[in-house]
Amino acid sequence: MRVRGAHLDDVSAICRAHLSEVPRWTRSRENGEVEEVRYEELTLFQRWLHGGPHMSPELCAVHLNHLLLAGQTALVAEDEEGRVVGEIEVIEGEVRDLGRTAHVSVLNVEAPARRKGAGRALVEEVEARARENGCAWLTTRPADDAVPFYERLGISRRLRRQVEVVIDLERPLPEPPEASEIVSPLDEYRPLSTRHMLLGCTQSPFQNWQLRRWTLAGIDEDLSAEEGYLPDLDMYYRLERAISSPPARREAGACAWVGDRSLGPLALRWLAGKASGTGYAALRTAIAEEEEAWLEGFQVTERSPFLLLGKALTT
Repeated sequence: MRVRGAHLDDVSAICRAHLSEVPRWTRSRENGEVEEVRYEELTLFQRWLHGGPHMSPELCAVHLNHLLLAGQTALVAEDEEGRVVGEIEVIEGEVRDLGRTAHVSVLNVEAPARRKGAGRALVEEVEARARENGCAWLTTRPADDAVPFYERLGISRRLRRQVEVVIDLERPLPEPPEASEIVSPLDEYRPLSTRHMLLGCTQSPFQNWQLRRWTLAGIDEDLSAEEGYLPDLDMYYRLERAISSPPARREAGACAWVGDRSLGPLALRWLAGKASGTGYAALRTAIAEEEEAWLEGFQVTERSPFLLLGKALTT
């Protein structure tokens, strides 16, 4: 098994590996019913809904271009015949309490090539490069059935258990705190790196911020997003339309970085109040499992727990 850097010529092969995971293609009708269709009948956006930019060569090429131009890592694994059978993507950045971290955001091996060493080879090469780059940690958010695979490779430290939740904003909400706000784009990550990402952390904090800088025309270049800073809470925030849900649902996504962890409940109440006042019917975010008490007074309609694993690369 040979591992090398990915380039744009690999896009079709990378997509093939990701498409092999999708059992069937569907789309929603205007009345909300779901119908099964052929891949060719789907728009780019409908394909994206099945698994992001890797669901079509056009979007994958734009995504990979963003990744490589940002100096981040994308590698592919080739079998003995030189055929690309898997891909891994890693985003490196500073994370409070961990230091410089290499986060595996994507790992996929084509279904027929699994259990033949491609996944292991990709992760081991990523780890070697992360050590060379001075990273203190290698982290990932694994699917439940992938946890044993990462544990065998030593990526076994339970760093956080997170819960993705959806809050009903059409029910009575806890009173939000009074706070002045400075609406301004979050053009650089540096001020966020010294704060706790208490809301909306679905991968690594840097990865969550970085991917929101890489938009795709016709998909997420207009998220109706608002970013800013609240001096009273020392909080940076991002509030955006959740594009994975039907527009009629009016669902927002929220992220927050706070210097003082004890201000987390106030940050959540403020963002819920802002989203409700903006006209959203639901708010989607993620919090640590141990902080679920912050949800008291909210009506939670969805709850999806997930795990963040890590491996220390320095002693």
